Formats: sequence, C-alpha cells, structure tokens
Amino acid sequence: MERFQKKVLYLIAGVIFCKLLLSVLLELGNDEVYYLAYAQQWQWNYFDHPPLVAWVINLGSLNLLLRQELFLRLGFIGIGGLNTWLIFTIGRKLYNAYAGWIAALLFTASVYAGMISGFMIMPDAPLLLGWLLALSLALDLCGNTDRNRQRRSLLLFGLVCGLAVMSKLSGVLLWAGLGIYLLGNRSSLFKEPVLYLSLLLTLGITLPITWWNMNNGGGGTGYHAGRITLEHVPVRVDRFLREVLAEMGYNNPVCCVLGILGAVYCRRTGLLCRQRQWLLYSFMLPLMLLVWFFSLFRDVLPHWTGPSYVTLFLFGAVYLARRYEAVTVWPRVVRWANVLTAVAVLLITVASFLLPVAFSPKPVPKTGTGDLMLDFTGWKTFAAGFDSLYRKDQAQGVMLPSAFVLSDYWFPAAHLNWYLAAARHYPFMAVGTLNEIHQFAWLNRQRPGLKTGSDAYYVTVSNYDRGPSGRLVESFKKNAGTVVLPQIRMGRVVRYFYITRLRYYKGGIGANGIPN
Repeated sequence: MERFQKKVLYLIAGVIFCKLLLSVLLELGNDEVYYLAYAQQWQWNYFDHPPLVAWVINLGSLNLLLRQELFLRLGFIGIGGLNTWLIFTIGRKLYNAYAGWIAALLFTASVYAGMISGFMIMPDAPLLLGWLLALSLALDLCGNTDRNRQRRSLLLFGLVCGLAVMSKLSGVLLWAGLGIYLLGNRSSLFKEPVLYLSLLLTLGITLPITWWNMNNGGGGTGYHAGRITLEHVPVRVDRFLREVLAEMGYNNPVCCVLGILGAVYCRRTGLLCRQRQWLLYSFMLPLMLLVWFFSLFRDVLPHWTGPSYVTLFLFGAVYLARRYEAVTVWPRVVRWANVLTAVAVLLITVASFLLPVAFSPKPVPKTGTGDLMLDFTGWKTFAAGFDSLYRKDQAQGVMLPSAFVLSDYWFPAAHLNWYLAAARHYPFMAVGTLNEIHQFAWLNRQRPGLKTGSDAYYVTVSNYDRGPSGRLVESFKKNAGTVVLPQIRMGRVVRYFYITRLRYYKGGIGANGIPN
C-alpha cells in the first residue's frame, strides 16, 4: 500500500470515530428528523425528495430497529468515509497520489462535504456518492481509447447517475456535465449506441419517481416547481451575493479560495491538460450557475451547490500538489482549513450544552429564534416533561385518554413525531396544507386519525413560534388553555415549549391531515 493511501485510510478512520462520538452527543436536527418520516413509510418517492435517503436510514438502523442517533446516522457517516476515499482516487487520477491526499483533506475541511453530506441524515450524502462515482467514471472515459472500456464506463455512468437522481433530483445535471464535456472533447461518442443505452438505464432506474408523481397528483413535482419559481423582477443582486457568501461558508472559505487559485493556475500553466480542465468545469458549472441564476430572483439554499464546490476543490488539490511536491505532508494552509471547521463544529457542540444564553436572544414568545443549537438538543428532555403532563391530565380527567399530539408545520412536527410519538407511543398527526406538512400528508394516512370527540394537544416551540391556526382551533369545541415548559441550558431559559389543550374534536380535518 502506498504512503498516501495509508494516510487517507487513517484520516477516514479518525474522522469516522469523531462523527460517531458526535452522534452520541447530538440529537437530530430539523431536516434529519424529518427524513425519519420517510423511513417510517416505504415509498418509491416522497414529497420533497426521492427515496434513497430513507433506504440509507433503514440500512444503518436495521429498518429502525436500532433507534439511537448513532445508528440512524451510521449509513451517512459510512458514505462520508467512502466519499473521502473517492475524492482521493479522483485526485490521484488527475495528477498524483499527493494531490489525492490534499483533495481528501480539503474535502474533510468542508462543512458541506464533511458534515452535511457525511454526518447528517441528508439526501446529499448518497447524491455526492453518485456525483463522485460519475466524475471518476468520466475521468476514466477522458483518458481511455479502448472502446470496450469506454462502453463499460458509459454504462456504469448511467447506473451511478440513476443512484444520484434517486437521492436528489439535481443529480440529473450529471448528464448535462457529461454532455458538455463530450461536445467539447469527444463528440465522436455521440455516435456510440451505448451512450443512449446508458441514458435509458438512468431513466429506467428513476422511473419510480415519475410513477409516484403520476399516482399522487404530481405533488412532488409541483413542490419542486414552486421552489424554482421566479418570485420577483428585477433581479436582486443582494440575494445573489448573500447566496455566494453562504456557499463559501458552507464549503470553507479557505478551501474555496484554494480551488479558485488552482483553477486559475491550471488555466495559465496548463498543469492539467485541456481535456481534464474541461471535464472538471463541465461537472462543476451547470449546477453552480443554475442555482446562482435562481438566487437573483428568489431565496435558495447554500448547500444546493455543494457538489460543484467539491469538484472545485480538485483544482486546489492539484495546485498545492504542484507547489509542495509531497515535501510537506500537510500544508499549513490546509491544516488551518481543517482547524477552522473542527473548531466551528466543536464550538457548536459545546455551546449546545453549555452556552448560558440563547445564541440569538429574542423576547417571549419567540425566545430562542435563530439559535442553531436548539435544533440538536432539548427534545428528549421535553418528551419526559410532556409525558408527566400527559399522565397527570389523564389521571385528573383534564383530557380524555389517548389524546392526540398535533402540529401544523413540518417542523417541529418531525421532532414531535420521532421524540414524542414514536418514542412514547402517543397518537400524532400533522395538520395543515400540503406545503405546510409535506410528507406527513402521506404518513397520516397509515395512522389512526382524529375521531369526533377526541381531545388533542397542540405543541409548538418559541424558536419557531406559530400558535394554533384559526382553522385548527375551530375544529375543536374548546381551547382549554396553554401550558408552557421551559428548556434550560446552564440555568437559563433558552426556549419554551407551548402546549395548548384542545377539547372535543368536531371534524373538518381529512385523514391526510389537510383541512377539508
């Protein structure tokens, strides 16, 4: 085994150990716990995303048999390790093993690559796995003249693109990347039948997405169409600049600057041949430019361009490999990039338990608004407090037996669904429009619904305070008042849980939780 292979394996092992420890400490964040609703109901597609994120959850947790956060995140941590190895092999193919080692270090220093798609329960983990596999196969195609190997690479490309699309719809842009590359460098391959067979393979793998949407009123398609609708004209440059800065933050500013410097250096010196530069740009730019375009007209999320930045890191890795020539195993600038991310993660983890004030203090009733740390703590403690209240109300006859727990937005509905309803077996229902409750509109159907005369607790939190909607309150005869449970951190209140008692359900809410 070569020198840098060993170092990458040690890096992967060390990072995985740290992530497993972190999984034991931190509860699930908003997005993470929402995707557990996918895993609770096997489908070929879901409202927000294709099904692969649910499959990874169930694989690591043995179909939710192992319910601790460590096992729920296990598959994603494993994919993060595999992705680190893949970025190393791609860097080695591009230039040499030292470049692969630097690429792995830059990858680890990125919050998106290391945490969002390598620790958290997110569809970005299998998406990035498919992305890197596709990029590696395209690189093989770039340097291969043997027709049989080309055909094999093309078929495998179609397979891994299917994997990427079944993770997140942005995976379709892998085909755009390959198409742009072939147009500029290997246009003869457009005459190759295997290319179109590979495309059909991708379409075949992703057919369940189309089938599900056709059988569910185009719910998922309509949702995604709404996410890219142009909201305002003229353009908003401030939103674009905010988006780019946020993307750089997610991907580590040091890594981004190194990637840009590397791209310029390779362009000026020809350190990478034209074909390989064209290949990297072909896979990097379509997703990045598309998101940037939409950012001029509406809010978009900074992690959407993550795979593009991971591709950009390869330029930085080649540049540093040329500059240091393997003399410096861990260049200082790369070391500081990793320290920056490690310190940020450590501070967030420590602050989640020890920060004596809310990170973004707001007055009651919105205490804790903007406090990121609250997404990862407090839910198990709240569940114990709610359980005591629930049992006391039952014993005193304040509420009827088997009272429901209700929420009218997908968060905090997802936390209540997992940490309260699933853990303590309370009947739970998310109530609202489809755009408010998302996948819960399908999950509700497989559960017992509200019956006339039922009582319910409506639960919300001060950092996402909404209060029960008028239509929800009108579905019950009586609002019996609100109980407030505080979340304490280092002796200070950082959030409140508001629990409203609703008596005697009259009707008006469908089995899917959407009001009639």
